[in-house]
Amino acid sequence: MPPKSKAAPKQKDQESKPQDDHQPPQTVYERSAEVYAQGHPYVSSLASGGHSGLSPAERTVWANAHFARTPALLRRLGNKAQKDVWKCVNEAGGLPLRATKPPSPTNGSGAASAQSGSVGGRAAEFSWGRDRFGADLGDYTPAQFSQRTESALQLAALEVQHSAFLDKRERERERWVDPKTKEIVAVTPDEIEEEKLRRKEIARLRMELYGERTGAYASNPVWDDVVPMPVEDGDGALAAIAYPEDYAEG
Repeated sequence: MPPKSKAAPKQKDQESKPQDDHQPPQTVYERSAEVYAQGHPYVSSLASGGHSGLSPAERTVWANAHFARTPALLRRLGNKAQKDVWKCVNEAGGLPLRATKPPSPTNGSGAASAQSGSVGGRAAEFSWGRDRFGADLGDYTPAQFSQRTESALQLAALEVQHSAFLDKRERERERWVDPKTKEIVAVTPDEIEEEKLRRKEIARLRMELYGERTGAYASNPVWDDVVPMPVEDGDGALAAIAYPEDYAEG
């Protein structure tokens, strides 16, 4: 009896994986809108048709999320109702309890801005401020905004060190005694040189971030002790100027 031929293995149908058409946010406004939409999965339907436009599932998620994010309302429910709220929120799939707040009004009218829920547009109308050229910071790319944030943090750290230097110089003027060394507080020449470099970097960052110019004397700690002398001109000082005869009226 001839041996039975082995059946050829069945080839599994390869399911075509759906391509992810999601594009990363190009601006800070788009990223804010995306973050807001992730915390509010029902926002698109709510913006287009109101509460009546929500499906039964979306309406359930919206109501339970509202209770879960408001402890004062959640405490009014019974134990069984609270368990149902948490069960719905947990089954919603990563619904954050500390979601971002709704957009703030930016048009100065006091009315709340409309939330469209679209990720591609300016759904979250937050006011991110403006740069030295008047451009909206919300139109920055995420990379540009991160770089500006790093510069702002660097400026804040340098200003803290600058304030510490001024405090030490003030203690030097008042001849304070260091409790650790039991010696009079004194600013060393190395610290003065470090302060010079620090003030130059502070001036550069202020110009880069806010367009503020710092004078040459303000950047040099040697001139900190110099008190400007006010110049007061008396009444009729301009009329008392003696002009030569060439300027006399003929």
